Amino acid sequence: MNNVLYIGDFRGGSGPSIVDLSLKNELNSVRNIEFIQIDKNLKRLFRDIKKFDHLHFSGLSTKGIIYALIFKVFNKKVSHTSHGAVRFLDINNIKQSKIKLIKEFVSFFISNSIIAVSDSYKEVIKETYPQFAPKIKFINNGGSNFSGEKIIKFNSNKLSIVTFGGDRVEKGTYELYKTIKKFIIDNEFFNGEVELHIIGGISDISKFDSSIVTLHGEIPQVEVIKVLRFCNLYVQNSFYETFCMSALEAVELNLPVLLKASIGLPVILNERFKFNNVNELLNILDEIMQAKVKEQVLILPDLSWDNSSRNYMKMWRIDNEKT
Repeated sequence: MNNVLYIGDFRGGSGPSIVDLSLKNELNSVRNIEFIQIDKNLKRLFRDIKKFDHLHFSGLSTKGIIYALIFKVFNKKVSHTSHGAVRFLDINNIKQSKIKLIKEFVSFFISNSIIAVSDSYKEVIKETYPQFAPKIKFINNGGSNFSGEKIIKFNSNKLSIVTFGGDRVEKGTYELYKTIKKFIIDNEFFNGEVELHIIGGISDISKFDSSIVTLHGEIPQVEVIKVLRFCNLYVQNSFYETFCMSALEAVELNLPVLLKASIGLPVILNERFKFNNVNELLNILDEIMQAKVKEQVLILPDLSWDNSSRNYMKMWRIDNEKT
């Protein structure tokens, strides 16, 4: 494999940054791969052009695009990991900024290979950008060292539900909160029998009833794990997720998961635990609390970071062998 320069965000925190950091941890010992932080200045650009044969940039990065354009001028290979379906969300009335839309298009246009973080997301990019279909591939993110069948028990005595994304429109958190509140009122549950924990930034906390909801805000990963360990059910009501790493974290910690049917987590999950709307979700919650459903069976493919990193190296090698 030729020398590869990987531009990403290695500080942790966001989903894309966790991907970059995890891949760096796996590949740091590979001598012909170098990693640089996405917001460093460009003073090393011409040194890097001489030193590296292949540029890989992750996420919507101005620096990554500048590097990629220069690498293309010198007839070198460029690949790009796409984490967020910007145009897909925009055309589905979840409006995105013009600069993000431009960055996504330019990133796809200049790349030899576009890497989607799941098979589901690969199909979304093909649908949204059919002109780029021949160069779209997928490499699953990592996040679990377990593969195979996993059985997780439900708790019908109390529901401590956790969801991610704050109150960003595309995460559907406020709609989920209203659904949980309706579920509590309709069933006359006592205080604390059903509760909701929200991880992520909230712009207006007054919209949420503090007797039902605990707002955790933006918290470090170690605190995220504590919240997941405290809760006993993960629910994600997002309009779309390209991978949904938080759901995989929940599964890793033996929380059953209820997912909007459009979420792209590459785990085989019985359709009974997927929902298209809040009415379907209410039915599932009712079955759990009445102990009509007692366990969840999931089948996980190999979603280790080791497997993901090996697939990246394979992709870089194949790209560099092409003329």
